[in-house]
Amino acid sequence: MKLDDWNRLWFTTNKGISYIDLKTRKVVSIGEYIGLNNLEYSYHIACKRKNGNLVFGTTDGAVEFSAQQETDIQLESKLIITDFKLFYNSVKAKDEGSPLKQAINETSAFSLAYDQNSFSFAFSSVNFHHQHLISYVYKLEGFDNEWYAAPENNIISYTNINPGKYTFRLRALNKDNKEIIDERELDIEVARPYWESGWAWAVYLLLFAILLRFIIQYAKNKMDKRYSKEKIRFFVNVAHDIRTPVSLIKGPLNDLGESEALTEKGKTSLYIAVKNTEKLFQMVSQLLDFEKADLSALRLIVSPNELAEYIQEKISFFNVEAKHKQIYLTYDIDFDSLSVWFDREKMDKIVNNILSNAIKYTKEGGQVHIKVCQDDKNWSLIVSDTGIGIPASEQKHLFKSFFRAKNAINSKETGSGIGLLLTKKLVKLHKGEISFSSKEGIGTEFRLTFPKGDQYFMRGNKLTEYQGSDYPKVQVIPREAEQQEKQSQKVTILVAEDNDDMRLFLKNSLSTDYHVVEASNGEEAMNMALQLNPDIIVCDIMMPVLNGDAVCSRIKTSVETSHIPFILLTALADKEDIIKGLDCGADDYITKPFDISILKARIRNLLANRKKIREALLSDNPPAQDVTYTNTLDCEFMEKILALIDECMEDPEFSINNLCAKLGMSRSSLYNKLKALTDQAPNDFIRIIRLKKAAELLRSRRYNISEVAAMTGFPDSSYFSTAFKRQYGMSPRKYLSEEPG
Repeated sequence: MKLDDWNRLWFTTNKGISYIDLKTRKVVSIGEYIGLNNLEYSYHIACKRKNGNLVFGTTDGAVEFSAQQETDIQLESKLIITDFKLFYNSVKAKDEGSPLKQAINETSAFSLAYDQNSFSFAFSSVNFHHQHLISYVYKLEGFDNEWYAAPENNIISYTNINPGKYTFRLRALNKDNKEIIDERELDIEVARPYWESGWAWAVYLLLFAILLRFIIQYAKNKMDKRYSKEKIRFFVNVAHDIRTPVSLIKGPLNDLGESEALTEKGKTSLYIAVKNTEKLFQMVSQLLDFEKADLSALRLIVSPNELAEYIQEKISFFNVEAKHKQIYLTYDIDFDSLSVWFDREKMDKIVNNILSNAIKYTKEGGQVHIKVCQDDKNWSLIVSDTGIGIPASEQKHLFKSFFRAKNAINSKETGSGIGLLLTKKLVKLHKGEISFSSKEGIGTEFRLTFPKGDQYFMRGNKLTEYQGSDYPKVQVIPREAEQQEKQSQKVTILVAEDNDDMRLFLKNSLSTDYHVVEASNGEEAMNMALQLNPDIIVCDIMMPVLNGDAVCSRIKTSVETSHIPFILLTALADKEDIIKGLDCGADDYITKPFDISILKARIRNLLANRKKIREALLSDNPPAQDVTYTNTLDCEFMEKILALIDECMEDPEFSINNLCAKLGMSRSSLYNKLKALTDQAPNDFIRIIRLKKAAELLRSRRYNISEVAAMTGFPDSSYFSTAFKRQYGMSPRKYLSEEPG
């Protein structure tokens, strides 16, 4: 360790020669500057010569150098960017589409497209003496968080740089003291893609605002629609409930008109009551139809119809009302015969609504004219009246829900405000058009136009001919037949109805001819049916605990009760409801309000049909096996009974006990079932079947009387003769002699 003339203390280490500046307290290693770092220095071997040079001993000899000269070395380096690459391809200013305007080393800033975000730089440093004493670091400000040492190949690369502004910085450093020798900077901007540009974000913002408005409006409309549906559902529920009291009004009024001698004043009052009951029923039906149309549940079942005949029939229905109001009702049909396709049930609603409104809002002494015409493709119905008209300011609202014009509201006529909306939907459903013209105080004209052919309707919606009503046909039993049915006094009818007044009305109306028992809910009706085995059940559908259709399904799917005729009595009048009711096994379906005489006729009809089945079952021609039952379970039950009797025909001990064991039924259940189907006790029925078989064997003339008696389970020929005579009115011998061979 030696002190030089400049107050610097020199020393050697295993890394070379260094000195300490005693003034600045700075340690400097100069071994790399003078190339003496690779020598192995000896401890304590050093001296200072008179000329100021320093000498240090090594294992290879002595080292002498000028302390002043070696410490005055200044490192210099000039950084040069030699190449710029995009996606590993060198780019020059002259290249087509190049982002460079001049050589990369002369460029201070440039811009790149959004898809030119992978690039690299190559650089070099101009230093001929001390290159090994210089290090290089780089940083891309805006992307890198720190400085990084440059690779040995002097190539710096970046990939997938996000859009934005960056500064590329490159430095040359003194390895010893980290001082900056030289530095280069390049400003780089990677452009944003067009979908992230300012105008694009403006469009996005606009679209978002539109979408937000749409969502808000959609949510509001949905809430409004839900609220509207809730209101409609409320009115529909009320309408369903109204049908029962309307039936209770209409039924007694009809009974009163048929059974009571009324004065002229009484007849007038009764007419007014019946007429307004019908109006109330029509309004309720309109509301229920409107609900189906609003829920898009309407389906056409079209068929060919003779138009002139149909229109004349509809006009005849309104003649009475027109005459009552002293309105002159005329019509003009410009053809004699024309077959067109439409759904008759729904066309009835259309025509009834248009004609009803025309007559309703035409004052006494006015006119209503109906014209039906055609062209090559369409037929039209034009209804004009001299009524109150529609105010011009309100005509645009005519086909909206629950709308009635002010002059209609102020008139004495009632209305729901949904008739024309329902009419328009039904017309559209028929691929037709509806329009009108009107002047307040002068009158209104409605024009309905429909296509002639059937090509406008789907194949599944067509019937080859008009099918008429959806309800099962009623065969009214003549009064003579009713008088002959003396056993009807014994017939038990179970009436299941949750409305007390309706149940009382039905009981009072039916109890003169039948024994009536009551149930107020479905579960009670089911229990009573199992206990009492009634001859017929009249049941409402909408009941607490258990619905009527569920009761019907259980009754008709149980072998113990499947034979009981079942009538559904309900306010549900839609075709789908009727089909559903009949599908669950109901023998008949009657909608409220109803005429009690029709209900009685249908009861008589069902009882008469059951009587015919009994007679056919016990007669010799046709055979019992050929009887047609309305219920599959009844058919299978009787087939099993007959098969078992035939199988055990020769066994005189075969009785109801054997049947119960083989069928797996209790004695009471079998008795009730067989009694209901045949009107015979089981043992009596077994005897009758034996005797029918005996008659068949006698007719064959292959066996004598004793053999036939034994073959049919009568071991005693005398008893056989007595039983045979009781059944056929003659002895077996006489039967044999009279029966042709």
